[in-house]
Amino acid sequence: MSTTLSNSELVESVKSADVIESADVIESADVIESADSAELAEFTESISSASSAEFTEFTSYNEATKYRIYDIYTKYETLLNSKIFVQGWIKTFRTQKDTSFISLNDGSTFENLQIVLPTNLLTADQIKDLGTGVSVGIKGNLVKSPVNSQAFELIICSSDDVIIYGKNLESNPIAKTKLGIQFLRTVPHLRVRTNTFAAIARIRHQLAMATHDFYGKKKRFILVAPPQITQNDCEGGGEAFQVTTILKDPAKLKAALKPKPVVKPACLSTTATDQNLSTDKSCINPSYSDPDLSKDFFGGPAYLTVSGQLALETYCLALGGVYCYQSAFRADPSQTSRHVAEFTMLEVEIPFADLTDNMDLAEEYIKYCIKWVVTECATDIKFLDDFYYKKRPETDKFKPSLVEYLKMFVGLETSNFARMRYSEVMQILLKVQADGHKFETPIPESGVFDFKSEHERYLTDILLKKPVFVTHYPAEIKAFYMKPSELPDPVLNVKTVECCDLLVPGIGEVLGGSCRTASYETLKASMESHGLIDDNSLDYYLDLRRFGSVEHCGFGIGMSRLLMMLTGMENIRDMIEFPRTMGSIVY
Repeated sequence: MSTTLSNSELVESVKSADVIESADVIESADVIESADSAELAEFTESISSASSAEFTEFTSYNEATKYRIYDIYTKYETLLNSKIFVQGWIKTFRTQKDTSFISLNDGSTFENLQIVLPTNLLTADQIKDLGTGVSVGIKGNLVKSPVNSQAFELIICSSDDVIIYGKNLESNPIAKTKLGIQFLRTVPHLRVRTNTFAAIARIRHQLAMATHDFYGKKKRFILVAPPQITQNDCEGGGEAFQVTTILKDPAKLKAALKPKPVVKPACLSTTATDQNLSTDKSCINPSYSDPDLSKDFFGGPAYLTVSGQLALETYCLALGGVYCYQSAFRADPSQTSRHVAEFTMLEVEIPFADLTDNMDLAEEYIKYCIKWVVTECATDIKFLDDFYYKKRPETDKFKPSLVEYLKMFVGLETSNFARMRYSEVMQILLKVQADGHKFETPIPESGVFDFKSEHERYLTDILLKKPVFVTHYPAEIKAFYMKPSELPDPVLNVKTVECCDLLVPGIGEVLGGSCRTASYETLKASMESHGLIDDNSLDYYLDLRRFGSVEHCGFGIGMSRLLMMLTGMENIRDMIEFPRTMGSIVY
């Protein structure tokens, strides 16, 4: 009996089945009816009605309503003279003869809540236990403050209204009012309890929210999670961390290591003496080749990703605009204030787009993030401005204040970022050098040169005084996947690629992007010239050009550098929760 189904029979079988186990059956159907539209509309409407209902705050502790401090600040006028329950950590505790004051913070905002209580309500043990860093729950009445500098305060009427959750078992290292950044880098698990790092954490969070709102909601790009363990080094810089399980298993390591064929050492000759044998270690410890990685966990070499771009392109060429927001890793030995081994990367891929589209989208996104963060984190920005940015030496800051610096990006002083070709920048910097300025790394008068941070900063901070996209770099200093320009550079007469780096004042490079090679033949030739054609791990990347390839482009942004720009802080290690650098891995 034949088991072949007609299209109509197949559709009916799909509709009647409780579970469809075979994806092949679904893919082969020409028509599959959608879910009942009326039922879906009813479901959507019910969700909308539920989401529009007023949120009811959690009530506990003798009917006092629990609020986060952020919510109290945003709607305190409606909460005055009501019973409030708050939980958090004590920032400061001051006790006087008649009145004691607790400054409480729960992390939801930079602002603290002042709590007032009669000193005689507290027992000696409570006074002893209350201090900076102690976690508490407090119930009281929210009243208008008699002090002009604050709008409200919480009044406690009973010692039972103070619950101590966790005391300091010894002297709290974060209890001091002023702690140096260098010291705080030694205690990353505690430094977020300070105003500085709590402010950075909230800004970092809002930067992530702005990113997902911009791409996921406003642009309707699809969020993708490329693999973080890969077979290849996307950028080809040789800075990838290798992943292996061989080293932790002596038996596996021994099986993977193959002795090298070696010439019989002199110490094993007939004239060898006991002294020869004790001093010539080559006859005791045989030489081995590199491990046979076919015996490793993945059956071959594996690395922590330096970029999700190549895998991200597979989704771009099927779904349109896509992005990823995840960790990347680089085994860069640099110990500068701009380098770490693990960091968050935003990577974006856009189909049917050229280099101008790429730069336009990147510029729009950065301006969007600045507006978002300044709106959502105004008090955090003001604190970092007053306590850090404004106190930097004049030579180390681009604008008098962080607020003025950020205004420059969103178009209040200038409408667009500058755009210049690599050859234009090279001519300008060569003239600066010829006029007497001495760079630590001199720029050669001929040939291809990859700009260093000092050259980028001179261009943005001294010459242009605003952000700039530098485009069309020489092909020989860029990655294999970048689309070649149609004509050589008219000034330098070298082959260039359709790429862009965004340089910003005070930071340097924060973004790198390019058009991706769409032609199968051109990409294959580029891979051959870079010695990658025998790398089977990139076969899939060539496949993307075999089937329905289109012109597409994209860019990547190190979010920690963007965060440096938003906070005015000078060291990337302060932008990351638990920074990893060469020679240091804690937590």
